[in-house]
Amino acid sequence: MSVCDRNCFCCPYPDCVDDTMTPDDVETSRQIEKDFIRPQKKARDPEKQKAYREANREKLSAYHRQYLKTHKEQRKAYYAAHREEKIIWQRAYYAAHKEELARKRIPQSKEDRRAYYAANRDRILARQKANYAASKKGKNDVRKSNREDQG
Repeated sequence: MSVCDRNCFCCPYPDCVDDTMTPDDVETSRQIEKDFIRPQKKARDPEKQKAYREANREKLSAYHRQYLKTHKEQRKAYYAAHREEKIIWQRAYYAAHKEELARKRIPQSKEDRRAYYAANRDRILARQKANYAASKKGKNDVRKSNREDQG
């Protein structure tokens, strides 16, 4: 039989006589730890991040290209060391998602390609128009230099 009345703030004993924790005590302990001991970091605002990326696109892409150049050998070594693991993972993923990937794959027969084009005509033409406009502005040269820098 416990002598404790679970009113710790008005306890007559200098040291606790009941060491058990009720579910309420556990929940209170977790809440205190969450709020005060290990407070969560505030989530970043996605709108601010997007605006920053748009404003600093050139700077960020230059930094990324430079990173890829300087770490080229490390990336090659990592790929060589983990090549077998990656192949095993890819095969397992393909086996698990075979039907879904087959549905997404562009059809190969002439009739299937025509049906695909008819179903996705607007999207295809919009992409072609955007690529044409980009090439007119000289962005094709930028794309080529970016590919060469990353390679």
